[in-house]
Amino acid sequence: MALKHLLLHLDHGRNVPVRTDLALRLAGAHGASLTGLYVRHGGVSRAMPRIATIELSEQLRSIIAAEDGSRKAAEADVIDGFLGAARAAKVPATHHIESALDGTSIVAHIVRYARTADIVVLGKPENGETVEGAGNMAHDVLFGAGAPVIVVPSAPPEETGRRVVIAWNGSREAARAVKDALPILERAESLNVPIYLHAARPPKPVIAASYGGFSPMVTARFAGPGWGWHIETAVHVILLILRGAFDRYPTLQILIG
Repeated sequence: MALKHLLLHLDHGRNVPVRTDLALRLAGAHGASLTGLYVRHGGVSRAMPRIATIELSEQLRSIIAAEDGSRKAAEADVIDGFLGAARAAKVPATHHIESALDGTSIVAHIVRYARTADIVVLGKPENGETVEGAGNMAHDVLFGAGAPVIVVPSAPPEETGRRVVIAWNGSREAARAVKDALPILERAESLNVPIYLHAARPPKPVIAASYGGFSPMVTARFAGPGWGWHIETAVHVILLILRGAFDRYPTLQILIG
């Protein structure tokens, strides 16, 4: 299993350079290609369909034309920056430009492209940054496309994928997340880096059956740090052993927390 194709969302956010750098490093490490997706949105021109039948004043026409020119210049800067960085990193890359000016959402376009990607790289909005039509982008892309998502903060680690933390709760979603992350886990294993398996509360039916019948505080402690966390984590480590994870990756190291 390998990463073959990554999707990077491009916009005018402050962390686009670090987001692009991380995506390029990840693509380069796995020999994958990278697609940059830019979605046009917002601005005076978005209202044009609603006022198309109204005769516009010269002043309004000038405002719309100036905005359109400014938007195209900013758009070109983003695309040129992405393609230039890809050439410098020697990563095969292409780009697509879509439009949300017709009332469609930014997320809808990202979801459409994400369905053919192995991983989607998105930016984490910084303080005060909002994007009309973006919604809860990471959540909506993850569940809309079913593709794994990496949300990049303004200061990501220099070496992505060398240290891995698995947040495991025994659910179907957690199992799928680990499966989707196998290419990254494989690389962590090949670099002889331990993977940290974090403890989590047992599922609610298990809590009710095995730890219930006490006051809420006692049940919470019993099912959590007092006992349940540790038993649940141990069970999943045993499952990793029985399912052949260490046969497939004999130098794999697991840290249990």
